[in-house]
Amino acid sequence: MLEKMSSIVVVGPRGETEQIVDTIYQEGRVHLVDISPDATAGHGELQRIDEASLVEVDQLLLKVNGLLKLLPRERPGARGAEGVEDSLRSLPLSEMIGTIRSRLEGLDAKTVDMSNRKADLQLTATTLERYAHILSRLQPIEDALPQLEGFEMTVLLLQKEYAHLFEQIVPRLREITNNQFEYVSAELDESTIAAITIFNKWYSREVHSFLFSQNVNEVRIPPDFSDMPIEEAIRTIRRQQEEGRAEIGRIDAELSELSGRWRRELLDIQRVLEEQRDELRVFSRFAHTDYTFVMKGWIPKSSIPGVRKCLQNVFGGRVALAEVPATPEEIEGAPISFANPFWARPFEFFSRLMGFPRYGEVDPIPFMAIFFPFFFGLIVADVGYGICILALTLFIRWRYPALVWLRELAMIFMISAIPTIIFGYLFGEFFGDFGEHMGWFHPVVFAGVTWNRMEAMIPLLVLAIAVGVAHVLLGLGLGVVNAVTRRNRRHLFEKVGMIAVILGILLVLIGVVDLGPPALLLLGAGLLVLGLPPLLYGGGVRGAVEIMGAIGNIMSYARLMAIGMASVLLAVVANELAGAVGTVLVGVLIAASLHLLNLVLALFSPFIQSTRLHLVEFNSKFYEGSGRPYDPFGYRPGG
Repeated sequence: MLEKMSSIVVVGPRGETEQIVDTIYQEGRVHLVDISPDATAGHGELQRIDEASLVEVDQLLLKVNGLLKLLPRERPGARGAEGVEDSLRSLPLSEMIGTIRSRLEGLDAKTVDMSNRKADLQLTATTLERYAHILSRLQPIEDALPQLEGFEMTVLLLQKEYAHLFEQIVPRLREITNNQFEYVSAELDESTIAAITIFNKWYSREVHSFLFSQNVNEVRIPPDFSDMPIEEAIRTIRRQQEEGRAEIGRIDAELSELSGRWRRELLDIQRVLEEQRDELRVFSRFAHTDYTFVMKGWIPKSSIPGVRKCLQNVFGGRVALAEVPATPEEIEGAPISFANPFWARPFEFFSRLMGFPRYGEVDPIPFMAIFFPFFFGLIVADVGYGICILALTLFIRWRYPALVWLRELAMIFMISAIPTIIFGYLFGEFFGDFGEHMGWFHPVVFAGVTWNRMEAMIPLLVLAIAVGVAHVLLGLGLGVVNAVTRRNRRHLFEKVGMIAVILGILLVLIGVVDLGPPALLLLGAGLLVLGLPPLLYGGGVRGAVEIMGAIGNIMSYARLMAIGMASVLLAVVANELAGAVGTVLVGVLIAASLHLLNLVLALFSPFIQSTRLHLVEFNSKFYEGSGRPYDPFGYRPGG
């Protein structure tokens, strides 16, 4: 069921806006609503709040997040300032911002400077490694390189498949340098050719401009290395790399020491700033006059006394919370909060699949909590499988306590395992017919029928269709409730007419096949005659078509029998194959494998089919959805 919501306004002194918002935030009960420009336009002095402090908080939060990324993770046992979070929360916003800014100023500059220095050293190390690799591969052809003063050396890299481009580049370089140019090429690796080009420095700008226009990968050897023998250049590079690694190590040690002293405090500051950002982001939803602050929202009716008491304790009588009438449009858009009993709460999981109901609409969750386990149990209907499902779900809930969605899903299976065991007992099934062969279980006899699923297929089909009729009619009945609540006359007539027509068809069929007194035939015909006019009035031609759809929906419930029959057949086959094998161990392995397969199918197929019967056959008769979930503005511990 849905919790009753109230539209409220909170009014207080404008000078205490921040404290009021913080109190509402800490209380965490009010679902905020924008005070629209249209609403403020209708009240002369009422204006929307434009909170400039949000920019400052966002900038500080950006800086803190950056510092936390730059600083390594806190070492075990590292200590930092304690109590920072509480002391910051106790300060007014402007003073809090100033305090945080002053504390971060020196740390930010130092951390960024060291991180930039480290990044530069890492880039230099990568570049030096590239130079060393190129020079080491070119060392064998060093003797072929001319040693000339006033000349510059650069390296061109080309993929082997583009080696022919040298034939186009070299003549142009000779032309640019007035023939003061030489080059030597060598294989750098399996896919790359390197060419060392030497040219007069006078033509440096023109040469590099030309090479850039040709999209050639050019590696300029720094002058420090180009003027020395390759072997000496490689030794120099290795020495510089070692010095760079040592410097990076010193920087890492300093950053680690800073992290040990500051990381805990930065995390506290981050949490406080995130809370302040959340508060300030909603300031644009509020309004004010010169002296008054106004907040509007929705709150569960049961929570109003608690919030009022909190405001009274903090502000005395200076802040008021009042319930205000909501327009039909506002009620239509009110947020919804579930208030289901404990046994139905796990089935709120399905709201993620079908969306949230609109406020005032019938909540399908309690009905799903009743019928879903019933359908699941009727399909699987095996004591052994039910016990296995129960054990598996208990293990999942114990093993994965942090995965809320998985715990909810496991709880749904756990609840569904109970009717699975009950129906298994009624049908005499324990891993198929194994329990009956052992004399542990036997199908019950009821209404003159022995409810053995292998033999009572027709009674089971009738039972499944009867369940479908009841379920679909219940859905239409809930549609009547929704139509009355929303005062929608056409929907009301359509749903009532459809119920009458379906009952009429059902009674006519019973009368035709002589399963009841002849009066049922006349009663059914009367219901058909009485039901068609309101059906056509409410739904028009579409309403008549919907009747055929509803009949098809009812027939869909035959899957309750069919899928269950497939499951029991596979279980029986597993037992018979095990018995046909001469070796006991092999027979047990075969039976265990097939029963395990059947158990996996029993987890998925009945779940999917039971879900489909609710989302398609049942919910389509009354459920519109598209509601907004209740999302209170407030602090969430651990969030």
